[in-house]
Amino acid sequence: MDFILEFQKVDYRYPGAVSLALNNVSFGIPRGSITSIIGGTGSGKSTIIALAAGIFQEYGKIEQGKILPERNMEQNFRVGAVFQNPATQIHQLRVIDEIRSGPIYQGLPWDECVKRADQSLSNLLTKDYALRSPDKLSAGEVQRVTIAAAVAMDCEVLFFDEPFSFLDTRGRKDFTELLRNIQNQGITCVIVTHDLRQIEELVNWLIVIKKGKVVTQGIPAQILKEYPSDVLPVFSLPTQIKILSEWKESDSITWKIIADLLHKPGLPLFSKNTIEKKYSSVPEAKSLTFSNVNFAYNSSKIEIKDTSFSMNKGEIFALLGANGSGKSTIAKIAAGLLKPSSGQIVFENTDVTKIAASTRAKTIAYLFQQPDDMIFCSTVANEVALGPQTMKLNQIEQRTSEALKSVGLYEYQDRSPDTLSGGEKRLLCFATAFSQDAEIIILDEPEYGLDKKYWKLVQQSILKMKESGKSSLLITHRIESLPFLCDRACIVERGEIVYEGSSLSAFQFVLKKEDIFDEEAEYMVNAYSKALESGCKNEDEMVEMVSMMIRKGQGN
Repeated sequence: MDFILEFQKVDYRYPGAVSLALNNVSFGIPRGSITSIIGGTGSGKSTIIALAAGIFQEYGKIEQGKILPERNMEQNFRVGAVFQNPATQIHQLRVIDEIRSGPIYQGLPWDECVKRADQSLSNLLTKDYALRSPDKLSAGEVQRVTIAAAVAMDCEVLFFDEPFSFLDTRGRKDFTELLRNIQNQGITCVIVTHDLRQIEELVNWLIVIKKGKVVTQGIPAQILKEYPSDVLPVFSLPTQIKILSEWKESDSITWKIIADLLHKPGLPLFSKNTIEKKYSSVPEAKSLTFSNVNFAYNSSKIEIKDTSFSMNKGEIFALLGANGSGKSTIAKIAAGLLKPSSGQIVFENTDVTKIAASTRAKTIAYLFQQPDDMIFCSTVANEVALGPQTMKLNQIEQRTSEALKSVGLYEYQDRSPDTLSGGEKRLLCFATAFSQDAEIIILDEPEYGLDKKYWKLVQQSILKMKESGKSSLLITHRIESLPFLCDRACIVERGEIVYEGSSLSAFQFVLKKEDIFDEEAEYMVNAYSKALESGCKNEDEMVEMVSMMIRKGQGN
């Protein structure tokens, strides 16, 4: 097989670290392929990207093994990377200058730089973006700019580190088309991810990494059969069901088949009242209320328009919407970090803006979209303890230990946050928020960088808060988790609330709004409805139930 990039028995250790980040790692990336590297949070996936792009030369050295073809620093420019947070790669004031900067750094003639940048801009964005400022773009648009900049450098291989982290439903679909476009230009694409659901049909080579070691590599269909426990969680629910149920048919399992199975005799008949009862069981005591709230970053453009909604005490409430719709702005207003130009935000009968900052910090915990924006201390334990210490809470050591254990980071308490992966930093931020014992926790894109195992831990912690009467405001693009995790949701569009209802109905509304509500999506919503009604608490239980029905012959 023709490998465009190959790791041969590579050992790598970060400076000052005791254990190896990569241990005897060997794999190849086929030329012209769409390859995916999958593995759990902290398994070494991002380290592989850094080494492949030559960044390791700034931080340390490979202790053993080699990467082929061997390259000097100038040749490293042929390997491009779009990192978990593309905004950290942006350093120019205009989009066109950002795209031109790569060829300029390569020392190419000005005319060639302009030609490449214009072509990349035309292929991946539109000329309308040329003079726009990157800091005025949505997360999905910023991602496209960084991709366009890499393509302008004539990259042979392009790595994407968790490319779906900040993308909405439409953005994920657009990225899939973008991936096809890039591959058609002859560029080998490598996707490092926890979630293949959007692109599993495009991926033709799979590399599985676990705790710094390569488990296997090969054709996805074959690996699914041989290593199901290691790879199933990153695939779609129908694919998981197909493997676990030992589906005998040649055709794939569809959402129609799943929905039909869940409507067979033996399960309760679908009843709208039964589903609605689940959501109406939340206590009606108000926790946080927005009343006719308006906000503008400057006088020329109103960002939040006449927004009104209420969260109940002990409720998990979701804010949904496209990139740039105003969700994070609403969250910051709720936390008291931004002051509305008009309207009122009330927490338990008190105007939030009139609550002292020290009291508000104890009452409302806010988890930023970017983990690095809220990490300050030299050790993991000190970071978690900082909030309770500042607020002069009691039992700080106990709070710190319990918070770290709840997210699976207790054994990392003496490590520097700088040695953590992106997903582990996200977990650290969760622990920091949980340690404050706030009445409301605001979570902005909490799924960022987390594999299925750790996302479950976070969900369990959120549900535990709900049981104790505390409320959660959740901003997310992971709409598949809504029906099982959240009680209600509202949908934001261009700064306005356009829908509010049960999380299941909001799930359906988003699919319709994003113009992807085809017949298969309708069956998907139907299947979720029946799974909820039958008592499933999460997607795993739904997969298990349907797989068991097929194995017992109820799928015939």
